[in-house]
Amino acid sequence: MAILTIEPVGNNAIASHDGCDTFVPATGAMPAECRVTLSRHRLVTIGFTDVNAPPQPVISRTPAGAVAVNQTIQFSGAGTTDDQDPQPLNYQWDFDNNGSVDSQALSPTYAYSSEGTYTVRLRVTDLQGAAGETTTSVVVTSANRPPVASFTYAPANPTVGQTVMFDASGSAG
Repeated sequence: MAILTIEPVGNNAIASHDGCDTFVPATGAMPAECRVTLSRHRLVTIGFTDVNAPPQPVISRTPAGAVAVNQTIQFSGAGTTDDQDPQPLNYQWDFDNNGSVDSQALSPTYAYSSEGTYTVRLRVTDLQGAAGETTTSVVVTSANRPPVASFTYAPANPTVGQTVMFDASGSAG
């Protein structure tokens, strides 16, 4: 029969025993040491290291659907979570998926100058260097412009009761 003794340094810890000895640390950073005394009074010390999980980036944007050429899009990484909260995070936005950082703001704006489907990449790094990234697609379409009406008529100076011919073939859109 083994006896499990847990002596965490700092915060409390949770221990459970179900036939084998298990150590489950509480949430957050907690250096700890576990000492197990075996039946013949042998002492085994096991060290635990708190593992820094990478941030979980979340991209949101307004508007959420397809956008027109040169339409400003408001992006945000505010929904990002990290196991080391609260701490500052480093945001790196790549709006055209070319590998270059286009913005390091939490909530940048961007407008695309031509039609297409673009991959937006957000990489978030915490103070310990752990990084996570995510992507989303943005569909950019040509702007919906109003039609331009243009017409000619003949004769140039019609009289009352005279038939007038209209031609709108010069209209566009």
